Amino acid sequence: MRRTAFYPLVAVSLLTISVFATHLALAASPVPGTKILTITPATTKPSIKPGASSSGKFQIINQGTGDYPVHIYAAPYTVHGEEYTPDFTPVPGKPNAASWLQFAVTQANILPNQTLDVPYTVTVPAGTAPGGYYAVAFAETKSSGSGHQGVIINERVGEIFYIQVAGKVHQAGKLLSWSSKFWQQPPLSASLRLENDGSLDYASNVTIVVRDIFGRAKYSLNTSKEVLPQTIRHVPISWSGAPPLGLFKVTGTITLPGNITKGLPTKYVLVMSPLVRITGIAVVAILVAYGFGRRLSRMRRSKKTAA
Repeated sequence: MRRTAFYPLVAVSLLTISVFATHLALAASPVPGTKILTITPATTKPSIKPGASSSGKFQIINQGTGDYPVHIYAAPYTVHGEEYTPDFTPVPGKPNAASWLQFAVTQANILPNQTLDVPYTVTVPAGTAPGGYYAVAFAETKSSGSGHQGVIINERVGEIFYIQVAGKVHQAGKLLSWSSKFWQQPPLSASLRLENDGSLDYASNVTIVVRDIFGRAKYSLNTSKEVLPQTIRHVPISWSGAPPLGLFKVTGTITLPGNITKGLPTKYVLVMSPLVRITGIAVVAILVAYGFGRRLSRMRRSKKTAA
């Protein structure tokens, strides 16, 4: 009778794990967003000598269904903390690179599905020290919030200018840390920290690959992260599609100034969701109870036989 009750309990536990895994897979399906106003390119990197100028243009695209009046202006660009929280206010005692930008268009009305070309000129003041300076060109529009009469929503998109003032600069960077905990619950996560101790930004190309214990690639990430001078940037890695249970190897590479490619040491990660842990403990408890019951039953039979 005990054996008959044991097997259904195990089957129910396995079925619970399967249903939970399916639920996770469905929950991870991305829901695409809708963009109304976009700007292209998102970044630009002019190299300009002190006292000289550089010209170019960017485009503002109206993907909405109505007219959009836009205001175009420049702001300084800095970051705070390792999470790179952006700040668009001037830094006391430092040059304001936003004042170097001049736009041929500062006000416009963009019709639906139309593109506005915005010519610009960047002029670096004479005597500016070589290195990296940063600003952002914003295109801002105002629209009424749906469902809230009288509410105005400010929407803006921006292009970051990574301005290199030409001259002798010190460009240097390194990997500060690479970590991933062994025991995790979904999503699988890892973490990079990149440092820039030079005077010019650099772009680090980050490649991460997650493989199962048989060496099959299950997830990959290829991204480029700008690291500003005298900052540390935290780069989080997250695999939202990780299964409720699995053992994985996480590896990858990064690039550093000087065209240096650095391999990341392999990290082993055991993914186990809370439900899997609870179910596993329950199954073990059932097995222990079943074994104890069998042993107790044999002891009783032995006593009866001896009597």
